[in-house]
Amino acid sequence: MNACVRRIMPTDGIALATLRHHALRVAPQAFAMSEAQLADIDDVSWTQFCTQTATGTDAIYVVSHADVLIGMAGCRVDASPKMAHSGLIWGMFVDPPYQHQGYGSQLLNALITHGAAHGLQMLKLSVTVLQQSAISLYERHGFRGYAYEPALLYIDNTEIDALHMVYRYSNGGTK
Repeated sequence: MNACVRRIMPTDGIALATLRHHALRVAPQAFAMSEAQLADIDDVSWTQFCTQTATGTDAIYVVSHADVLIGMAGCRVDASPKMAHSGLIWGMFVDPPYQHQGYGSQLLNALITHGAAHGLQMLKLSVTVLQQSAISLYERHGFRGYAYEPALLYIDNTEIDALHMVYRYSNGGTK
C-alpha cells in the first residue's frame, strides 16, 4: 500500500473531476449522478468545489497514489441548524484495481473522525443493494441499515433498490 488518504486540496480540482468521471463510467449503478450531468461542470467549478471542501464541515477525502487520485468520499452537513447534527456521506469510490486493500476503510475512518471533530451525532449514507461488498464494509465500520428504498435509481430500464444506513456516534460504532 503506497497510497495515502488525505483531505482534498484546492489544487485537486482536475484530478477529482477525472476520478469522478471514471467512477461514473465503471460503476454507474453506484451513483445517482450521471456522466452527462457531470460533463456540464467546468474546470473552474471543480477547483472552487475543492476549495470549499478543503476546510470546514463539508469535506472530501481522497486516496492519492503516485500523485493520482484512486479513491474518494465526501461528507455534507446541512446548513439548517435543525439538521446540522447529521452528515451525509456521498460519492464513496475506490478504483477497482485498488479495492480490497483497505482504502475504503481508511476513507470511512477519515469521515468518521471528521464527523466527530465537528460534533456530528450521526453519519448517513445510501448504497444500492447491488453493492454488497460496500454494504459489508459499512457494516464493519458500525453503520446499520434503517430503511430500504425500492427503485432509488432507474438505469437502462432497470430499477435499482437502495439501503439507507446510519452510523451513530452515541452507539459506539467501531471508531
